[in-house]
Amino acid sequence: MNNIETQLLESGFTVKELAYLNRNISRYGSSLLEVVLELGKRFIMVLCITATVALIFPGASFFR
Repeated sequence: MNNIETQLLESGFTVKELAYLNRNISRYGSSLLEVVLELGKRFIMVLCITATVALIFPGASFFR
């Protein structure tokens, strides 16, 4: 187990999730660092979309 995997386990990833990521990495070719960075970008994007919807929905129901 390398340093990145240890940090991911300490951050809350499970062994099963790491095995899933490593299977996909070996299947499609990449590195664990690239996958984690891409997951971070997707998380931020989903967080922004959720925040936008959460702000628009109450405003839309207020002006109804």
